[in-house]
Amino acid sequence: MFKKVISDMKSGNSDFFDVKKENIITSGVTGEAFGKHRYIVYVSPKDKNWKVHINADFYEDDDGNYRCCLFYDRRICRTTAELENITAEEIESQAYGAYMDGAR
Repeated sequence: MFKKVISDMKSGNSDFFDVKKENIITSGVTGEAFGKHRYIVYVSPKDKNWKVHINADFYEDDDGNYRCCLFYDRRICRTTAELENITAEEIESQAYGAYMDGAR
């Protein structure tokens, strides 16, 4: 099963989308309170109203780009300037929320 999921992610035959490495703002792992989930924060060139998203289910390819599952993705702010006003705990909370959205 796992090999098929990885194969689908690489080939684009699934519910995944690409994020280029130059669009990544930051990445991390949520703290114990939020269950230790990996996440990336990125600029979405396709979303004109909500530019900054967070994703909690992704695969990094050999070029440093990412394949992200759309079900684990969440909008967090309209501009990168707004991101400066969000605390690390709020980002982790949004990462956990994105993870839980996809897990449903």
